[in-house]
Amino acid sequence: MKDGSRLLTLCGKVSDAGVIACGFLILAASLMIGVEVVARKLFGWSLEGADELSGYVLAITSTWALSATLLGRRHIRIDSLYNVLPARFRLALDLLSLLAMIVFFGFVLRFGWDLFMRSVNLGARAMTPLATPLAIPQGLWLAGLAVFLLVALCLLGKTLQHLLAGRGNAAMALVSSRSAEEEVAEEVRDLERRNAAAQAKLKDATELREAT
Repeated sequence: MKDGSRLLTLCGKVSDAGVIACGFLILAASLMIGVEVVARKLFGWSLEGADELSGYVLAITSTWALSATLLGRRHIRIDSLYNVLPARFRLALDLLSLLAMIVFFGFVLRFGWDLFMRSVNLGARAMTPLATPLAIPQGLWLAGLAVFLLVALCLLGKTLQHLLAGRGNAAMALVSSRSAEEEVAEEVRDLERRNAAAQAKLKDATELREAT
């Protein structure tokens, strides 16, 4: 997100932090499942709960990934007709889709909050050997959803601000579907960063070898 807005920059940092944390969660779940499979195959015993915990991880990471996906304009869209429409009409559709998404997930958050509070008040636990308090995974799932809605509202507000100021291109850069040129440019920048990092490591290794 290169809009320059402090608010969107903050949203981007929070979203990135959530994605990184979820990446570690998925890695931990993968290792746990791997240990579970090997232990069952070789030793005939189970970790008791690997499938349950991995299910929680899948649910939690699904909501925490939403905000980063939205800010990066990485949602999958059916754009066969979209690309041939006038720019103003495309932007109107983008705003409509963003607003519809906010309304829909607002209802999901509302009913999710009811479910979370019911679990808290009842002290509900999973009917599994771990007897996990359901409020914990539900709360983490709900937090990701709440962050997504806040980010979406900030994005909508900033887009409308650009429109009111007559900055249509800036508004499209925030919410419109990424073009093929933008995707190629991003891949090229990523490749350049990787090459620069590899060259720096190679230079450090060469200097270290020469020093010894």
